[in-house]
Amino acid sequence: HRTIDGIRRLAIGIALLSLLGCQKSEEPGYSEEIVKSEDGFTMKMQMSISGEPSRVYQTLTDFEHFSDFMPQCSSVEIVSQEGNSVVMEIRRFVKFLGKDLVGRVEYELSPNNISIRTLNHPLADFHEEWSLEPGGGGKETRVLYSARSKMKVPMPDYMCQAWLRDNFKETLAAVENRVLESPSSS
Repeated sequence: HRTIDGIRRLAIGIALLSLLGCQKSEEPGYSEEIVKSEDGFTMKMQMSISGEPSRVYQTLTDFEHFSDFMPQCSSVEIVSQEGNSVVMEIRRFVKFLGKDLVGRVEYELSPNNISIRTLNHPLADFHEEWSLEPGGGGKETRVLYSARSKMKVPMPDYMCQAWLRDNFKETLAAVENRVLESPSSS
């Protein structure tokens, strides 16, 4: 009977962790939508942060200084830059793995839009879209984010979604802090 009770407790614990991992944030101004597909999922999130869209965009594309302010980013090496396309290798600490991973990504830049896709990443193939819209009388930026992800390693969707959610929020907090700390260029 002890073995059965232990298995039941373990099953209940796993079920509770699954529910916690799937919970959406109830933060004001934050919304998300998850769409499952055969080979992964698309996660869409929106959130407003302080700062004009031009300053937020400038910060999100300040590649040479990512390691100064981006969460868990330890280094960035620009591999090539041609027109609106920038290829780089980014080394980041992945908390749930407890180690650094290096991924090669390509950024496609256009005014108030950033498209990022993996060229080589050990964890997942992904494509991200960042769109910036003015809000709050021009003193805020509404950030619309979409990520299509296909994991290369076995990982429950809820864990990957929690990772994307945490990364999105941590990145925006770091960008907002950087915008508010930096003197305005105007």
